[in-house]
Amino acid sequence: MRHPKGMTLAELLAALAIASALMVAALTTTTGVSRSVLAVQKLQDRASLEAGLRGLLEADVSHAYGYRTTEKGIGLQTLARLDQKGLELEHIDSTVTYEVRKVDRESWLVRTQLSQANQPATELVCRGVRAIRLEGDSDPGPQGNWQRIPPAPVIALDFEPTQQGTLRLPFRTRW
Repeated sequence: MRHPKGMTLAELLAALAIASALMVAALTTTTGVSRSVLAVQKLQDRASLEAGLRGLLEADVSHAYGYRTTEKGIGLQTLARLDQKGLELEHIDSTVTYEVRKVDRESWLVRTQLSQANQPATELVCRGVRAIRLEGDSDPGPQGNWQRIPPAPVIALDFEPTQQGTLRLPFRTRW
């Protein structure tokens, strides 16, 4: 008996089942790899964010001799300021304020620097920050009053829930 050329329905269904199983396996592997890549990318972003914030805050906190808490953040009295063009440190008495503000319905950490030498300079530092506070002083005193900064302050940044949680950056002052 002669067999017609082509495939039977059973052979076609078997080929489709094998192809489907291979596609599911490939999709599962691809999804797992992309999740791993995203996890590594988040860790790198967090490390980059932490390094950038640490560098900026280090310049202000390490030269600070006084601080005060405000409704939206903290203020620092420092003996140095960052030059706005080259971001080089200049030894000029300055006041630096870090506050959380809404910009286009998003929370941003905003840095404002005041000194006698220049006009006030305000810059957006980091998106997604809900709060900034100085930890390490057992008696922070009333809000708005200037007081001596503790020798080992910790700057705590609370991020939006969809981001990093809380980041604590320890510093040493020069005083």
